[in-house]
Amino acid sequence: MATCHIALGGNVGDVFATMERGLDLLNHVNGITVQDVSHAYLTKPVGKCAGGDFLNAAAALDCSLSAFDLLKHLKAVEEAIGRHEDARWGPRLLDLDLLLFGDDIINEHSLTVPHPHLWYRRFVLDPLADIASEAVHPLHGQTIRSLLDCLDVRPLPIVLIGRHPDERRTLFGQLAEFKQDVTFHDVSSTSALPEHPASLSAIILVFDKTSEYLDIFSEDESIRQIPWHSIKQSDLPRMPFDPATRCINLSDLPGTSFDAAKSVLTAALDKPVRQSRPLRRMP
Repeated sequence: MATCHIALGGNVGDVFATMERGLDLLNHVNGITVQDVSHAYLTKPVGKCAGGDFLNAAAALDCSLSAFDLLKHLKAVEEAIGRHEDARWGPRLLDLDLLLFGDDIINEHSLTVPHPHLWYRRFVLDPLADIASEAVHPLHGQTIRSLLDCLDVRPLPIVLIGRHPDERRTLFGQLAEFKQDVTFHDVSSTSALPEHPASLSAIILVFDKTSEYLDIFSEDESIRQIPWHSIKQSDLPRMPFDPATRCINLSDLPGTSFDAAKSVLTAALDKPVRQSRPLRRMP
């Protein structure tokens, strides 16, 4: 039996009622028991196509299923509520994401656990901290509370690597609206990143997912040949931190590099507003 944590969110219709219905449907699946639910939090939309403000929450589940079977049931509940796959980046009735599956690390085409964006998204971390503040992120080695505290640092260091220096400077200029809350660090030589003073706590934005940027991890050619998506802490040389866990590839997110970077910074900086009305707990 694994203790799992999921995120819930939506911004269409009566989101409170929709999230409660989704939890009821999950609780009736053989092998899934909803053990705890966070308060709901009002959050800004992330992404230019996301629509209006969201309500977000988190839930703890006891699960005797595999992570892949749990994911199938999460998708089935979304569909039962009326969610369509083409609404991934737009307004939605209900979004259910698998955040943590015990301390498992899964990196398959259909499923990545821990959720790859969990560590920097306050709309995920704030609700999750309600019910699992001492849970440890198996890749970062930090508790959920510690990850959340890192995002409260001001100014928050943002490192940008990849492409031509002029393109990096242009992106920094486009992100000027965030300059009161962040400091931008232009790292022209990726091999110097581990010594860069901002890298220990920074959000590292990567323009392109190409092997030329993997020299941030090692001068060892065999390690540089490891596919980016399968890099694990055990694969890396001894370092005071694992830079792979702090990298966000902008090309994995929708829109232009500016759209993607703005989405990341909004998710990291926006402080969710806890709602006084709690979600209904399961019996």
